[in-house]
Amino acid sequence: MRLSVSLLIFFVLAYLIFICLENASHNAAIHRGRATSFINDAVSKNQFDKMISFQQSIHKAQADENSDVDTESFQLEPGDILISNASMYSGIPGHAALAVSDDTVLHITNPSSPTTRLSFDQFVSQFTKDGKWIKIYRSKYPGAGQKAADWANRNYKGNQHFYRIDTNLSSTRWTYCSKIIFQAYKYGVSHESIYAPGSHIISPYALPSLSSSAYHFDLIHTFTS
Repeated sequence: MRLSVSLLIFFVLAYLIFICLENASHNAAIHRGRATSFINDAVSKNQFDKMISFQQSIHKAQADENSDVDTESFQLEPGDILISNASMYSGIPGHAALAVSDDTVLHITNPSSPTTRLSFDQFVSQFTKDGKWIKIYRSKYPGAGQKAADWANRNYKGNQHFYRIDTNLSSTRWTYCSKIIFQAYKYGVSHESIYAPGSHIISPYALPSLSSSAYHFDLIHTFTS
């Protein structure tokens, strides 16, 4: 009996320590983000915590998803959503990009650079290093991908779009990787194609679950190193 009580106390203390460390990590990330202006001051700690917690909760399930398309037969299409488990900035998990043609993707990585276009091959090479993966999702709704790509090409031209996490989902002046994809489908395809989470911060891993049933983002292929 004493042993059981001791074990229970041990696991409770271990859990409390884990929660404290987790909160400390989140606090450090949001303070660092505000200090460097890549997280808007209007973003509350609660909103930031919700985004990070949701990312972590669906990460494993997403990592275990499989598709039937092999690498040789895969062909990128405009509007495809690329999600990687590579951490892009300040330890925030995940990264996302949008295919704006059949060989080019649009993304943004950090506050020191604006939105950038690069070839699909370059993106795969860069974001599958060190055992990381890229999962490609595609809207099931016919023609939705092309409309999303067209919207992104019209609204994200040049180098006037910069990295900042905020809750303004309509602005293109300040943006971040997964927000671009949300906007491209919300405003370029249909308001019914994708929904905003309660936190109003779009996390990369959440994109498929935020898509509606009619426009659902289906997993097409996984690239690994």
